[in-house]
Amino acid sequence: MTITEQPVVVLVHGAFAESASWNRVIQRLHGRGLSAVAVANPLRSVEGDAAYVRDVIAGLGRPVVLVGHSYGGVTERALTDGLTVGEPGWRAKPSWFVHGDRDLNIPAAALRFMAERAGSRGTRELAGASHAVGASQPEAVAAAVFDAVGHVHD
Repeated sequence: MTITEQPVVVLVHGAFAESASWNRVIQRLHGRGLSAVAVANPLRSVEGDAAYVRDVIAGLGRPVVLVGHSYGGVTERALTDGLTVGEPGWRAKPSWFVHGDRDLNIPAAALRFMAERAGSRGTRELAGASHAVGASQPEAVAAAVFDAVGHVHD
């Protein structure tokens, strides 16, 4: 796969973070030759934030693998819902999940349910990990991203 065919990983942060929260994940992606950009999610409204991310993606001019954390995942899903016809984006687009079993923001049982409902192609539940898995467990998050990138043409 050439660099122009390879997708760009677009990372969208949650409500109580900012784009630098993805730095450790991006270091690992870049270290293995994968292009990645962390979007500065404006955090104004789900629809407005999804429109902003859509515009960033349009400016890239390449396929993307979209990665969302917490509220960033809500933004991502609103974006994919707008791109699919007939069913929600979380059903139409392939999904991977990484979450901690010690997440105090979203219970692990709820995260498991969401992953199963979305038909996750790969779920990593990290023992002892908190809500901020991108910052605390960048290797696991990067591994899930590499797995997703490997399935782009499926």
